Amino acid sequence: MERRPNSPDHTFRLPPRDTDPLAFLDPVESSSELGRSLIASLSRHPDKVGTVSHVSLGELGRGRHNTVVLARLDHDPHRLITLRFPTALDNPRESSYNLRSEYHALSRLPRGVAPEAYYWDTDDPEQPILAAQYIHGHTIPYAMWQDKTLKSMGQKIALTHTVREAPVLPTDLRFHFLRGKVNDHLESLHSYRARVFVGRVLRELDPVLERAQSLFKDAPYDSFTQNDYAASNIIVSPDESDVRLIDWEFAEFFHPDLDLASFYLPGPQFRNFRAGLDPRRERLFIDAYEEIAGHDPNRLERIRVGHKIDLARMIVSLIALLDNGTTESFGMTPEEAGFEYDILMDTFRSLGKIA
Repeated sequence: MERRPNSPDHTFRLPPRDTDPLAFLDPVESSSELGRSLIASLSRHPDKVGTVSHVSLGELGRGRHNTVVLARLDHDPHRLITLRFPTALDNPRESSYNLRSEYHALSRLPRGVAPEAYYWDTDDPEQPILAAQYIHGHTIPYAMWQDKTLKSMGQKIALTHTVREAPVLPTDLRFHFLRGKVNDHLESLHSYRARVFVGRVLRELDPVLERAQSLFKDAPYDSFTQNDYAASNIIVSPDESDVRLIDWEFAEFFHPDLDLASFYLPGPQFRNFRAGLDPRRERLFIDAYEEIAGHDPNRLERIRVGHKIDLARMIVSLIALLDNGTTESFGMTPEEAGFEYDILMDTFRSLGKIA
């Protein structure tokens, strides 16, 4: 069983390669209340999943927000479907909203980027269900990715960015870049020392934000973005030449270069949530992205600016967690959070003076 980063109570089973996935999952009895509910949902959508005469079920994952069950239809190893529904322990209304958002996100995407969405079932309002394609593969820490895996990731992000809407330009770019969270964290700080540390970071960030306002003031925020590039949200094919992106409930329209910046940071990884790319691998990734998106001479500078802003937001978040004694909510001990803080500050300084 593999623990997903940043979710201390969110666990998912990853079946070994070239095996029957259901053989490694805790079975869900078809005669149980949950089993009957899931089978009834599948039976209501023959236009999406075909006629169903026999269903095998196994629990693929359970977390604060959602539970995921894997269904195999009619003994066919190629007819595997994931069924996601709100976990009862969490706020079911919020979880239902997130699942509905994910369904709409998956429905927008070009084929091959993410699992295909089959249907969104609200026949039982207490247990709405999102049915989607099961992607066979595994998750790999970014540091172990092959070049061909990274190239596929660049292409898939570029395909995601081809989904567009009428651009929206934020009225307050400084607030927008920090996404309001830095101000929230500042209000939660208790100790003078924590406020001093945050003040140092924000003072160094001021010229970067000034440069960002110049670089992005006329740039459209019209590209669809996944917005959660944890390594655990990227399924790598068995031969590691292809990737699919999962967990789209936080997708939004945003600037494509800021989205690229959120995928990777130069230097050490941050809890495996960001890929640390050296210059060669960065170039490989950007070239793969631009094969589809086209070349932009200002892209790398915008990514550099986005890197430093992302780092600042992470650093302030960690300071707030340490100051408030709430690091466990991120699945970290205080010692681990302090270590991450040191890594992030070293990387933050190493980016140098951008503006």
